[in-house]
Amino acid sequence: MKKLRRLLLFAFPLLLLTGCLGRSKLDEGDCKGIIAFSDTTKIYSMLEQRIQDAMKIELTLENITTNKKYDIELTKDNHFSQEVSLDPGTYLVESIYCSTELETGIQVKALQESLILEPEKNGRLDVVISNEEDLTKQWIDLAPLPDIILADKYSRQIQLDRKLCSLDEIVSAINPGDIDRNVKAHDKKEFSDSEKGITVTVQNMTEQMQDISACKVLSVKFERNCVVFPGGIRLGDLVENVCHKKSGIYGEPTSFTGLALWGWKLDTAYVVYQDAATKDRITLTLDKNCNEIVSFLYEPEKYE
Repeated sequence: MKKLRRLLLFAFPLLLLTGCLGRSKLDEGDCKGIIAFSDTTKIYSMLEQRIQDAMKIELTLENITTNKKYDIELTKDNHFSQEVSLDPGTYLVESIYCSTELETGIQVKALQESLILEPEKNGRLDVVISNEEDLTKQWIDLAPLPDIILADKYSRQIQLDRKLCSLDEIVSAINPGDIDRNVKAHDKKEFSDSEKGITVTVQNMTEQMQDISACKVLSVKFERNCVVFPGGIRLGDLVENVCHKKSGIYGEPTSFTGLALWGWKLDTAYVVYQDAATKDRITLTLDKNCNEIVSFLYEPEKYE
């Protein structure tokens, strides 16, 4: 018992100290400062309303003298601006990123490495979008071409890099990286283009060794918003706009899966379409709130 008491007496101050070294309040001093997102590129104003609503910029400041850390969130709710009242000093930008439940590809940076706060002066730290050129190209590439809008969902067509591409020939349209391209007789191989977020599974249907480009495509999964699917569908689209029985672009699904509850969280939900004639199957993965499409899986001739 005495050992336990000594341990508690030793541990309690450590717990207090740990708490003091944790995240600190943004109003604990007298020097004023502003951290704000400046839409110098005008990219933000071009975003869909639902993406603007979901966008959140998170950054951490660290006082270089005390090592105290301060977490800042810039959202639509605070007009992407946060006022702080801290002690005099230099606050280094330890980390910064743009987070959203939707796949936008937006990257941000601070225009200064640190926020300097001095008495009777208002310090300011500006945050801007850092990959305007990449975003502009991405959005141009994602503007649906007429042919893809009119294409049937089971056509095995996609729009990639502003060009139509057949899923049967997807291997030649992506960069599988530094892999062994040979597939043994009757074997399967999975490989990915990490930049585009495309994963392909192929199978060698012959008795001889084959290059992956000569193999049969078993499935193609898309997990980044760089592709337009038949009907003009893209990742991040609202489920109701795609899957509604009457007004959805793809209409009523063949089935739903993964809607069971595990613990207190909703398991991953999927919407499935399958063509009765060809057995081609499309599986749309939904976000945790079942509002948006977050991945698209196409499986040609998927027999159960």
